[in-house]
Amino acid sequence: MLHAILRLCFTVIITMLVMVTVIGPARASTAIQDAIGRLNIGDNHGALAIADRGIEQGPSPDLQLIRGYALLGLNQIDAAKHAVIAARASTQRYQYLMLRGHILAHDGHHNMALMWYRRAYDLAPDATATRLALTAGRDEKNRRHWIWSADFSIRSSDNLNLSTRDETVMLLGLPFTLSPNARATSGREYNASLTSRYKVSQSESHLTTAGLALSAQRSDGSPQTVNGITLSFDTVWKVQMLNAPKTITFSAIQRRPDIKNSHSQVQSASMSVAGQIDDRLGWSVGIGVVADNSETWENRTKQITASMTYFVRPGLNIGLYAAQSQTTSDLETQKQKTTVFRPFLTYRCEGCAVDFDIFSELSTAKYDEPTPLFGVVRADRLQQVGVIATLNSVTFFGMSPYLSVKHTKRSSNIGLYDAMARDVFVGFKSVF
Repeated sequence: MLHAILRLCFTVIITMLVMVTVIGPARASTAIQDAIGRLNIGDNHGALAIADRGIEQGPSPDLQLIRGYALLGLNQIDAAKHAVIAARASTQRYQYLMLRGHILAHDGHHNMALMWYRRAYDLAPDATATRLALTAGRDEKNRRHWIWSADFSIRSSDNLNLSTRDETVMLLGLPFTLSPNARATSGREYNASLTSRYKVSQSESHLTTAGLALSAQRSDGSPQTVNGITLSFDTVWKVQMLNAPKTITFSAIQRRPDIKNSHSQVQSASMSVAGQIDDRLGWSVGIGVVADNSETWENRTKQITASMTYFVRPGLNIGLYAAQSQTTSDLETQKQKTTVFRPFLTYRCEGCAVDFDIFSELSTAKYDEPTPLFGVVRADRLQQVGVIATLNSVTFFGMSPYLSVKHTKRSSNIGLYDAMARDVFVGFKSVF
């Protein structure tokens, strides 16, 4: 794979380097053309000899760059490292960054190599170079043991806590004034997360990872930053079942939303099976359990899920996700049944400037006993619609900016729980 990438590298830059005149207009151009020609036919010895003769005429970072590629092709790694150091001033920044990545990848430093490929991806001069850096990065992602991802965002909302906008509520026929914290709060929320996963085992038929995620969240009006931690374990198996390939996924999560509060913890476990009905129609079914505990209450949720996805064409998918869950709360001593329908559409195309995810959700929630003080069985209806746009044409160390807009409306037969929110998210997330 690395040798194929090296050959393609010089196909990409042959027209870029031939105009360089570092050691003399004619001599440098001729030396570079000849050296690249040798590399393109796999003659690393010939390219190295031409680059060395050119450098004897005077210093040339661009010829040092070619020399580094030739030495790497000859598996002379130590010499290639010295050459890439001498090529630091090369005008061909994309090729310089790719060479740094190739050398680190050869030595097995996959995460460090990926960092250089990400920077090369940022500076890619055209679509071919972009695909080359992306391919090299994906190859290192498959080979490495550690997987890293990051997300930074700012949320602006007219209702951060999805609460009523009314100042008073009627209880037992009497008006009660709600505290400011119980009413809709507008403002901004700042979020950051860093996730690391380790590949415990990997083969053509399965992948098992263990992960650690750190998160930080701060809202306008809040004096403190809430720091959370999540531990995860995931395993994916590809098997033959009922004469067709299936994918079985198991996931377990232990999360503490606030590190300082040891009483607040969330544990969950889920399993799903996915497959294809035909080349375009895919399906999945799953089950899961969640335990959400705090110092004063404890929730238990059981859930079943199902989804169908239709692959309209490469990069364009439409589908429907459905779920039904039942939550038992020690605090409210009653059960809540929730049904969710979530149609979605995703559009992604390799090399396109923007990817789009369009989503909507309709869910209903009903309790099995009357709500205290209101005397009726609470029933809610939640509607959401939104879009996420990721600008892939702008990157920084493999991170791309994104914009998300979401509208949420909750209607309830108890007016206290009616709410509406409009949210805008702006942030950066890893694209590798």
